[in-house]
Amino acid sequence: MIKPHKLTFFIDFDGTITKQDVGETLIKFFGNVEEINKIIQLWAEHKITSSESWQMFIDIMQDYNKQLIDDIIDKIDIDPFFLEFLELTKKYNSPVIVLSDGWDYYIHKIFEKFKITIPFYSNHVEFDSYQKLKITFPHRDDECNLCGNCKRNHLLYNSSDYEDEFTIYIGDGLSDKCPATFVDYIFAKGQLLKFLEKHRISYYPFSNFNDIISIVNNLISKKRLKKRHQAILNRKKFYLEG
Repeated sequence: MIKPHKLTFFIDFDGTITKQDVGETLIKFFGNVEEINKIIQLWAEHKITSSESWQMFIDIMQDYNKQLIDDIIDKIDIDPFFLEFLELTKKYNSPVIVLSDGWDYYIHKIFEKFKITIPFYSNHVEFDSYQKLKITFPHRDDECNLCGNCKRNHLLYNSSDYEDEFTIYIGDGLSDKCPATFVDYIFAKGQLLKFLEKHRISYYPFSNFNDIISIVNNLISKKRLKKRHQAILNRKKFYLEG
């Protein structure tokens, strides 16, 4: 009997696990769309950091309160095949870690709603004594500072370079570009897919987790899997530079 390969999955949250970007939904509901688009453009052009953009988004949100925000979060749905995907990872004893540049506030609520108990890393959001949103960035990398939550660091600290262990990234957005370059296999859609196409990085396209389940079953059944050479080089460079 062939011993299953050890696969570790790192997964984006907004627009990947959820059907829509929760953070974007909230800021567009309570903020001015024109101002929001300007901030997004500044971030996309690397003129501001992710943490700066989040603070700017929250600053322009108006007429909100905890109940209104909770009501919107409660209407958010997840990919219809995500729970089935989690069952598959349990079957193969594959670790799953969610990496988000969004808010822990809504991730907690959505995970509780769907009874999902997997680890995640994100930015921290809470309501202060005046019922105003306060955001902090406990996982920011001070040397890079591009993202509020450094997905790359979590990925590297929670994986190894052993020959029989493989890393997989699943995502759809701009904050997924960096971590995706450090893994062996990538499932992509949206902005991440465009980035990978532009830089000629191999990936599997997906529209939902049913696509991923099919390919993962195929990967598991193979006698040999190959690590992605450029990912190995990127990881080695990171370790050497500290």
